[in-house]
Amino acid sequence: PEAEDSEPLNMEIPALSSGQWLTVALVPATGGPGLRTVMIDEDYRAVSTGEGRLTLVYALADGVAADLVIDNMLFARGVDVNTWLSVTLVANTYDISLTRENAQAEVLAPLDDLAIEDQANTFVGVYGQRTEPQFVRVVTPLVSPDPTSTPVVSDSGPGLTAVRAAHLSSGTPPIDFYVNGELLEPEALRFPEAARWRPLPAGTYRVAVTLAGEPLSEAVIGP
Repeated sequence: PEAEDSEPLNMEIPALSSGQWLTVALVPATGGPGLRTVMIDEDYRAVSTGEGRLTLVYALADGVAADLVIDNMLFARGVDVNTWLSVTLVANTYDISLTRENAQAEVLAPLDDLAIEDQANTFVGVYGQRTEPQFVRVVTPLVSPDPTSTPVVSDSGPGLTAVRAAHLSSGTPPIDFYVNGELLEPEALRFPEAARWRPLPAGTYRVAVTLAGEPLSEAVIGP
């Protein structure tokens, strides 16, 4: 699926479906200075013991259509820039790369020795330029050994969605995320952190991003 770019002063999370898991990520703007957001609909269904899930976000600012190669085997062809994919793999360590479409020898972004953890979602963002790609890795358990811990991601609950913010812009100071004018997290997010999942009723929400401690009127993205 295609990641949705925000328009400054008009950023909305679309109407959400019950049981949906949505990461709203702050990333560098494509093709120039500035910031933007991408909304990533993640798959948090349970996996079998010995398996893990990879969510890969491909957002190189000067990227081209790519193939996903895992341990020298073609896994997915024609991955467009500003899209993401989610795959279930045996928990293990893999050499993963994004290569130019139909040109496996031209590696755009190498992810060597990437660990896919047992019964966990491994979120990997690929950003920056082809000459110097940047990577962010965030691991979230799909099964929590402690039922009181956060997040518990086996089910977002009837009539609820789960939303979290992520700071994936390496050159940006700590930020605050607001949903409908209220802070999503009491603590500022620093690169490359992802916030805890927050249950929200299904619906449409207005999102804003400020530099940490700045008032909502000084939002860098949003109303």
